[in-house]
Amino acid sequence: MAIGVYKVPREFKDEDKWFRFFTKIQLFIMGIGIALSALVFLICSVVKMYRVATVITVINLIVCALLAFFKMPENKYMYGGGYPAYQILLRLIKKHFLDPKQVYIREFDREEIK
Repeated sequence: MAIGVYKVPREFKDEDKWFRFFTKIQLFIMGIGIALSALVFLICSVVKMYRVATVITVINLIVCALLAFFKMPENKYMYGGGYPAYQILLRLIKKHFLDPKQVYIREFDREEIK
């Protein structure tokens, strides 16, 4: 048995090497949720509204966890089957707010129209 340093096979991603239960994007989304929850809790603690801050924090963390970890079932392929909820949400935002409304039609020659 040789003792030494071995290279990681190519098919492994960085996420497979370091993270076992979640990906980097899921960690990033939960980090944003925790940061927003801490900000809300700090703002509400100044006004001494601890119960409201706790409720808002719990709701915020539940929403972030659902966005990060929930995947659409595979049989719902028309709704983004197999994709995580954050990708579906980003696609909907891009579709409705960022893309200009365009209609694609077949180009006709003027001779065909007459």
